[in-house]
Amino acid sequence: MKKYFKKILLCAMGTFGDIAPLLVYGLQLKSEGHSIAFCSANNYKNIADAYNIIFYPIDIDFDLIKDENAKAMGHSIISLLKFKQNLKKFSQYEFSTLREIIMKHDEVIASGAVLSAMSICEKHNIPYRHMLLSPAWLPSKNYTPPIFPFQISNSFLNSILWYCFTICFSLMVKKTVNKQREQLNLSRIKNVYISFIDKSFLSCSKILFPIPGKYSYLKILKPEFFFPENSNCKRIDSFVKSRKRIIYIGFGSMPIKDPDRIVRIINYVITELCLSAIIQIPDYNNNEQFNNILNINSANHKHIFPKMEIIIHHGGAGTTYSAALAGRPQIIFAHILDQYYNGSICNKKGIALPVININKFSYNALKSSLLTILNNSVYSKTAISFSKTLQRENQED
Repeated sequence: MKKYFKKILLCAMGTFGDIAPLLVYGLQLKSEGHSIAFCSANNYKNIADAYNIIFYPIDIDFDLIKDENAKAMGHSIISLLKFKQNLKKFSQYEFSTLREIIMKHDEVIASGAVLSAMSICEKHNIPYRHMLLSPAWLPSKNYTPPIFPFQISNSFLNSILWYCFTICFSLMVKKTVNKQREQLNLSRIKNVYISFIDKSFLSCSKILFPIPGKYSYLKILKPEFFFPENSNCKRIDSFVKSRKRIIYIGFGSMPIKDPDRIVRIINYVITELCLSAIIQIPDYNNNEQFNNILNINSANHKHIFPKMEIIIHHGGAGTTYSAALAGRPQIIFAHILDQYYNGSICNKKGIALPVININKFSYNALKSSLLTILNNSVYSKTAISFSKTLQRENQED
């Protein structure tokens, strides 16, 4: 029987953490013979070009948006308002771009803050799926919605909070979504959030991120993340050879309010504790050199993390999984949304300290967190043991 090869459009709006897993999945589909195209903000064109993927630009400067959002990191209410503002902006540009593009494809797979694609696909009877990177976005009494900077264990309260969250989210975007649906001659949607969940699938580790039983029907892909090779690998190897105890500190694509302050704190603490550090701090452009710090502009987690003693990061799904797979204890300074959930899961499994809000990043917070792990070998032993479990899961068909 002849296999049918499809023209698949990948559509993503968000940080590199939203883009990467979708692109990896797209490359897998491309290797199977499907035709792949990628639609996203102008900033990601270079990645598509590097892998010979057709690119359709959405006229948005995502780096500028990240800079505008820096002050909102760690503040739930401000973040929520910025999130609403960004979704509306994204959706307007998406709609005008995707209306013409989607009709040229047989299927659309999205990730991140994409609102318009689902309705356009419905209009033209084109299959649509949305990739989630952790179950944090699936309503469940087992955990607290991602907009809250904490996790509670009370199932009754969680159920109430989820009900409020889905209604609140729908109210934020319903007007924009339904206005677009009217232009497409489609019926209005009452609960936009639930409509998206119904079209979702997961790309995550079931061992690291337990999936609530009521979502057992969802398709779950093995977590695969995008780590482009670059010249940093040689610099890292050279740095590692000349030092003994090295930690990693990086916050992915998250905007940082005062990167110079963050780096100064890192330098004070690791100097006092006789450590070295590889750092990836967005927007840190200071030319000041520190003997015990290597500053890199991008991080290949597979290459770096196994060489580190402790991994400090923002709690993004990809970074959290990579650190757990490397078998290294984690310290998580969460910025926004599902990062609090991801960090709390690692803490429950004994491979990370309790989550810390990024606004509480300080000399004392960093030093005490490092000393807690350095003075207690249980964290490292637990992380190594858990890593072996993840590796076995990764090897399963």
